[in-house]
Amino acid sequence: MRNKPALAALVVVMLLFLMGFERKAYAYTDPGSGLLAVQYFFSLAAGALFYFRRSIARIFRSRSSETPSDKEQPAVNDGNSPN
Repeated sequence: MRNKPALAALVVVMLLFLMGFERKAYAYTDPGSGLLAVQYFFSLAAGALFYFRRSIARIFRSRSSETPSDKEQPAVNDGNSPN
């Protein structure tokens, strides 16, 4: 793989030519494109929350277990009491 530096230099030169000789694009972006970008952002956030849901739940469970609870443990029914 001795040609990697030469290949990298060729790619850089090609990118410089592409950026240096670009033409203006006379294009129209409609107002719906902004809404599409917002939809993309929220769907990305929802997907990330779904993917990491167990990790997020574990964080919240560890925080709630660190706080002392004022509730007493319920009594265990041993079968002798009428309840």
